[in-house]
Amino acid sequence: MRAVAYAFVALLAAGLPACGTPELPSVPREGFEAFSTPRSFDGPGTIYRIDADKKRFLVTTVVFKASGGGVEYLPSFASKRELSLSSLIETIGLKAEALPASAQGKLGSTRMATVQSVGGRRAVTSDEDVEGALRTWATTAQPMDGSVYYLIRETIATEGLTYKVSHEWLAQLGLDAQALNSAGYRGEVRGGASDVLELDAKFPSAMNVWFKAEKVVFNKALGVAGSQYNVVRTTAQGELGL
Repeated sequence: MRAVAYAFVALLAAGLPACGTPELPSVPREGFEAFSTPRSFDGPGTIYRIDADKKRFLVTTVVFKASGGGVEYLPSFASKRELSLSSLIETIGLKAEALPASAQGKLGSTRMATVQSVGGRRAVTSDEDVEGALRTWATTAQPMDGSVYYLIRETIATEGLTYKVSHEWLAQLGLDAQALNSAGYRGEVRGGASDVLELDAKFPSAMNVWFKAEKVVFNKALGVAGSQYNVVRTTAQGELGL
């Protein structure tokens, strides 16, 4: 295993806002996206399939040898995603039944938000390890025709997050600081730049927050005895709906 730490001092020093938490470098260029909610499952090696009816099924988890991977310790990272009210209240520890009636009826309401963390651990994998594990699994499992397969290749886990959400959105739902506290929120409600409110979530242990997925096509190897497969992988950002 190898541990690598990077310092983003130069990036952070440029253009820090006068108040609120500074904007941190995001990771979409790496192919990562945020889960709808932090979780202890859906780690590296998790395989899903989507059938012809667009239904998603958890298949299994394969184990990587990690001969070319390891762990990368990240001091800071952030990304944007569409966030539902139900996902937000679950993550920051609110009780839905304690919300104002104006919010209880709109748990499906969504808005773009920034998911931000200071400190985290990225599980790093190599192409060699990933393809070897997938070929080994396919030889035994024999993937189903008519299904599209996806692999969670890497994750970033952290013990705490800050959600930057629209103040106007929460106000429309009747969720001011008093309402949030009454529903069980124990963190600080901070006003950031312009229309942004910052809400914190703390976890008892590191949770998977970001993931990198790949679409996997299994092609039966021609002219080879037995059930052997060639593996074709492509980046699948935004396709799994996790």
